[in-house]
Amino acid sequence: MHTYCLCVFAHGLFDQYFEIMWSCCLLNPITILVVLFFDSAFWPTNTPCIDLVRQDFYDFPLFVNMLPVIGIPALVALTPGKPSMEMESLSDTALVNKAMQALRSVYPDAPQPNKFLITRWGTDPFSKCSYSHVPVGATGKHFEALAESHGLLHWAGEATSRRYNGTIHGAHLSGKSAAKAIIKACKGK
Repeated sequence: MHTYCLCVFAHGLFDQYFEIMWSCCLLNPITILVVLFFDSAFWPTNTPCIDLVRQDFYDFPLFVNMLPVIGIPALVALTPGKPSMEMESLSDTALVNKAMQALRSVYPDAPQPNKFLITRWGTDPFSKCSYSHVPVGATGKHFEALAESHGLLHWAGEATSRRYNGTIHGAHLSGKSAAKAIIKACKGK
């Protein structure tokens, strides 16, 4: 019987493997995600994102439509970079209000969410407020290299997902894939 290890990429851990990541990805700070859950979608459900291309929106310029991904009417409000780090200390209520203010600039009749989930990755010791980004010249082979198992050591995380890198669902799917590989190895198949 063997013990298997499933590892999730996190900045600062296993730096030798991050040499691969640094060659294909730029790590960008993002600390705040506000996931807003609604009773029904009031936005176009076939659009992947609501991008607020406005000079006056410093907070939450992008909303990701999660309905096609998880089947639940939800939007993920995010702010990359310095504004995100500055919002770490705000209360949950203040963050939801800021996200809804931005969203209501496009959908004035948007209802209040029935629930929400907020991340504060800047203070999370495992994520260190980073996600991957594919620069010009990188290929899917870079992500495949990150996802390769090394003996009993298996890797997961959004940076190992060729198709959904830089996303939460990429992290989730890569974790499921790595777990399946471990189960398969345990069964000897």
